[in-house]
Amino acid sequence: MAWFDRQVGDGGVDAAMSALDAAVERSGLLAALEAVSGPHGLRRFVVRFEVRGAGVKLLGVDSAQLPRGGGPPAWFDAHARDVEQSLVALRRALPAPWTFREGAVGFVRGSDPRRSLVLRFDEDSAGFGLAELPMPTGEPWPPEDPAYVRAAAAWDGRIAPVRAAWSVAEADEDWSIAEGRLERPGRPPVPVLVLAVLDGEGFAWHLDTPAGDEAPFCEPELQVPYATAIELAMFAAARLGCVGGFQGVDTTGALVLAGVRA
Repeated sequence: MAWFDRQVGDGGVDAAMSALDAAVERSGLLAALEAVSGPHGLRRFVVRFEVRGAGVKLLGVDSAQLPRGGGPPAWFDAHARDVEQSLVALRRALPAPWTFREGAVGFVRGSDPRRSLVLRFDEDSAGFGLAELPMPTGEPWPPEDPAYVRAAAAWDGRIAPVRAAWSVAEADEDWSIAEGRLERPGRPPVPVLVLAVLDGEGFAWHLDTPAGDEAPFCEPELQVPYATAIELAMFAAARLGCVGGFQGVDTTGALVLAGVRA
């Protein structure tokens, strides 16, 4: 008999499903899985776990790269503890005498607000895997484009000198860029090419021609966190033959990213 079938009491299947759904909602499990997934991208993975004493220990993740990008949880190591704590909370929230010793949770995130969450406990979890989960729908996050990921790895050696020569303006520094020249107090002007502007997580290219054919370079605007924005700008600078880079906050509070020309 399957785990869930054993929990169905006099109230029937609908009542048991409602009880399980309520326990999941109180546990914070969905929020924890969102956290390990990272803020952007298509996701499809299975987390396996077991009960150890009063706690829960994650045993691993089953995942695979999706053809158009994404799939595995991007921030698993940083937020694994959140998932463990939510599973402890789930055990406590389940109606008595429901319990489990091990299990698996499948998570699917598309580009729309809908999420798929599948739980399997005890003997039901052993044969449960990615094949049981639907494929996420919607558009992938451009920085997870497989072609871009491969290109970034291939270009790493040429990006490294740009990264090493990247300069960050001081918070109160009175810098300016005009007619392709960067002016900074106490330094000679240098020729630059404005690459992009980051305002919050809104990233907009300022190039007449894309720095590459990969998805992130071909999107005029996209949503990215700070670290990804810097990576994109450094890659673009290397592709365009720049020898370094500069970043500084303009009078509107937006971050200007520029490549330093030879």
